[in-house]
Amino acid sequence: MAVVINGSDIFVYIDGVKVANASSHTLSMTMTTRETSNKDTGKFNTKDVGRLDITATSDALVVYTDIATMMTAYLDREPVHLHFAEDVAGSPDETQFYAEGDFIITSLDMNAGDADNASYSCTFDHYDGFTWSGAVALRVGVLGTNCSAPDADDGFAACFPKGGTAPYTFEWSRAAEVTQYITACEPGTYTVTVTDDVAAEVTGSITITEPA
Repeated sequence: MAVVINGSDIFVYIDGVKVANASSHTLSMTMTTRETSNKDTGKFNTKDVGRLDITATSDALVVYTDIATMMTAYLDREPVHLHFAEDVAGSPDETQFYAEGDFIITSLDMNAGDADNASYSCTFDHYDGFTWSGAVALRVGVLGTNCSAPDADDGFAACFPKGGTAPYTFEWSRAAEVTQYITACEPGTYTVTVTDDVAAEVTGSITITEPA
């Protein structure tokens, strides 16, 4: 079964230099299987994982350098590096990054005859080093329970991080509290700072009250 991801931008790099990008692309991943049935063992209708086939296509590739650079990579079967991300001022936005890897150009077609304004249709087959990231921005939700009675000071607060890169660390505004939840809370506002494994931070807060 194929999984197809439609994204907004694709960047092409050769030897670390950006040579082309496009405002649209399709990244397709297909897991192929192989038959493992054997009449001698009596096992039938079984399948095993074969390989993951990854391809990318774009119908509106804009080439910044001489097209000969792309053509040389195409003819020599030289791997190019593809970076799939949102475009910010002509560069990939790392916060929206979701995939990159080395690919081989398998077809290259010019869509317009005017070389100064030409765009290209290009297809790529995966070569090596594919990295997938479904990362989303780090965020946190904070929940709690109020105190049960005046002066009971038995409130409770807990934070629930999502996104970012686990594991997470926690630091509450109440001194020395570094766990995911805190207990024995008196009335007041409690703020927690959550930091993920790549030092991204986000804060959340909750106000604990007590009955009159």
